Amino acid sequence: MQSGPLIDSDLPAGILLAAGYGRRFDPGGARNKLLQALPDGRTVAWHSARTLATALPGAIAVVRPGQPELERELSEGGCT
Repeated sequence: MQSGPLIDSDLPAGILLAAGYGRRFDPGGARNKLLQALPDGRTVAWHSARTLATALPGAIAVVRPGQPELERELSEGGCT
């Protein structure tokens, strides 16, 4: 049990796993479900990153190589 103020290392880490292929969403693989826009115009990825980063500042996202658009959405949402 710890006493005293919390420091960053005391907080749990937030890791958003975004490296899947989403084959149940689109078996052909033509569309990435994380890049689909929700009614407000923001993507699923952006909302996921924003929600996690709000709860756990410093959250990171894991993506497959070669996904610059997804990386950008996650970064703009608040994940590194």
